[in-house]
Amino acid sequence: MVRPGGRRIRSSSCGSGNRWRGPGDRTDRAQVLRDDDALYVAVRAYDSDVREIRATQLRRDADLEVDDNITLLVDGFHDRRSGFVFRTNPNGAMWDAQFAGIWETTWHIDFMPRRHLLGILQLDLQFPIPSWATIAAETGSLLRTRDWETANFEWRPLGGTFQSGARFEVNIQRVFDAPPAPFEIFPGVTVAPGRYWWTRGELQYEMPKSHPVSLGGLVSWGGFFGGHDTAVEVQGEWRSGGRIVVGGLLSRSRVTLPEGSFTASQLTGRLEYALNTRTSFLGFGQYNTEDQRVDFNLRFRWIPRIGDDVYVVWNSGYTTDPTAPHRFPSWRTLRNPLNGALIVKAVHRFTP
Repeated sequence: MVRPGGRRIRSSSCGSGNRWRGPGDRTDRAQVLRDDDALYVAVRAYDSDVREIRATQLRRDADLEVDDNITLLVDGFHDRRSGFVFRTNPNGAMWDAQFAGIWETTWHIDFMPRRHLLGILQLDLQFPIPSWATIAAETGSLLRTRDWETANFEWRPLGGTFQSGARFEVNIQRVFDAPPAPFEIFPGVTVAPGRYWWTRGELQYEMPKSHPVSLGGLVSWGGFFGGHDTAVEVQGEWRSGGRIVVGGLLSRSRVTLPEGSFTASQLTGRLEYALNTRTSFLGFGQYNTEDQRVDFNLRFRWIPRIGDDVYVVWNSGYTTDPTAPHRFPSWRTLRNPLNGALIVKAVHRFTP
């Protein structure tokens, strides 16, 4: 860990709370060192049961928050607004990001009930002040509702996290949209211009993604552009030791508007395979009834060294229109895609 000429600048205990219950009851330790060229961080973390260590990701830039992880935030400008974030998990997977100085303010109430009460670890409420997002016309003002183009307000009278890591939410939404011109929301159904307000209810449940198999669901109902919409969404993932991740999502909406009714469905599938922390393959597929097409995206990524990347990407889309002479999944359709591209990209970082 220490390079010639390196200088230790800090050595302190972590605040994670994980402890090794062996002889001497050793505690997690972290050390930070630096030299003229780099900053080094070493963490030794203990767990009383190695079978409980969560490490489901191996691919570069994967979602490591679902695993046990170590996160380092470097506030290089000392402005308490921007910085660089580095994260790794027990598999050695790497993730990093840069925050560009954005202020964010939210309102919520966190409440921790009595231990083991209904298996709930923490309640997360967003009430009576909602979260909101509004967009006004370019020459308008956010303070005048007549200048708004879109707006969304959400209250969460009940939500929280179970001790297992599963989450649930009960949300109430108030939505505004003001299309300036008619637009086709679904083939054969056109929404007229106007100023539309509607209210929706939403129920969500999601199992923790740290488990080998995780499932989630969403049910939403209420107004929609002067009519009514009921939507259902089901998703699932399977993870195998970090190398393989298979996921899928199915959503279905039943919409009734003054201009007409329709049912929209979308099916999405994802396959991830990581050969190691620097080489991975991702495959995506999506089918939707609105556009009557299926699309595929395959991506291979290789990182020869940190800062350099090599990508090979293939995109292609095929029609599922029943009136087409050839439609997916016939072999003739595979030879005549709606669109497609093969892209090879190499990135090299030059350093002084």
